[in-house]
Amino acid sequence: MVRSPKSELISEHKITSIPFPFSVLILVVIICLAFSPLYSQQIDPFYLKLLKDGENSFLAKNYKDAIKELEIAAFGLHNEKKLLGKTYIYLALSYYYLKDKEKLERYLKSAFELLGNEGLVSLELDESARLDLKKLLDFFKLSLKKEKRPEETKTRPREEKSSSARVKDLEKRIKAEPKNASLYFELYELYRQKYNLQAARKVLQDLTQKSPNEVRAFFLLAKIDFSQKNYKHALQGFHKVLKPSAEVQVSRELNLKSTIFVTLCLFYLNRKESLNPFLDYLSEATSQGELNQMLGEEGLEKEWEKMIAKTPKRFP
Repeated sequence: MVRSPKSELISEHKITSIPFPFSVLILVVIICLAFSPLYSQQIDPFYLKLLKDGENSFLAKNYKDAIKELEIAAFGLHNEKKLLGKTYIYLALSYYYLKDKEKLERYLKSAFELLGNEGLVSLELDESARLDLKKLLDFFKLSLKKEKRPEETKTRPREEKSSSARVKDLEKRIKAEPKNASLYFELYELYRQKYNLQAARKVLQDLTQKSPNEVRAFFLLAKIDFSQKNYKHALQGFHKVLKPSAEVQVSRELNLKSTIFVTLCLFYLNRKESLNPFLDYLSEATSQGELNQMLGEEGLEKEWEKMIAKTPKRFP
């Protein structure tokens, strides 16, 4: 008999003290229920929790733990199209960070075949995951552009209506709380998920005017410039993160990531003579493993390798 992951956990932790014939009967009942029409109408909380745990492990950069949890979650979510697609995406990204291209491609294409363009666009993903997902879809020549269907000219999808309502709600709350930075970042994220970078930029610019010490806003603005190959403006933005006012504390992660982006900006601006101080700083401040992890989080591995290959002084 092939046991589901859930039944294995139950048998391992709960049934060891029950007589053998009765334990077999329990397992048969569990497996039968799992595939019965009545049971399939509801999502088992066991697998929902594993999906949440896997997502949390992913965000904590514990990719091996995330894979274990998500692969079991996928077993129990086979009838839940959107949740299964989300599980596949986090599995694909976990394998991406672990440099397993074969499994990355397998899960990525499974998610794309399952959800299509529209489904992937509407998924609720962490910001870093969405950015890396877009790059991977481009690399494998898949698409993340929203498909237009005839019925969409008459009615908008429920998700889009909900998102638009959320935008209006956030705009009202920002007017009432103009210095609440979290509201601006949430509104920025909604626009970014819609690939409306112009609106996303405007939100961050408004935030920097209201709260000039919000260095994360400058960092995100500079990233938008970098993604649009406006390296001169991006360089200025990242310098604001690296040289804030005296009363502003910049996190180590934001400092190091800004240094990485500054180094790449200088390279693309053909200012190679200015690279060495930044490369030396990164060499002293980080390990190669930590550097690789941050490059992976920002999707900059290939750009960094290209720069190093063309730089006389190689980064150790």
